Amino acid sequence: MKNSHPQESSVVIEGIIVPCSWSLGNRVVEISLHTAGEREYLIDSENKPGKELRKLLGKRVKISGEYSHKESSPEKVTVSSYKIIDW
Repeated sequence: MKNSHPQESSVVIEGIIVPCSWSLGNRVVEISLHTAGEREYLIDSENKPGKELRKLLGKRVKISGEYSHKESSPEKVTVSSYKIIDW
């Protein structure tokens, strides 16, 4: 029997903020963080830091937060803080 409970842990991840889902009016509705190691983390944009990151598309950032992953869904981070990283 497979475990359907989410795996959660605190993480610090660095990468680039990119759009990953759009509304019918071409408005970005979901964002993700892409790392140098080619991993993608969906950003939970329901809290204040997550909403602020929507304005930083294409920027390199370091985020801290809670990682969660369920077998049937993408890896996701609820961001508690972030810092813009200069190229």
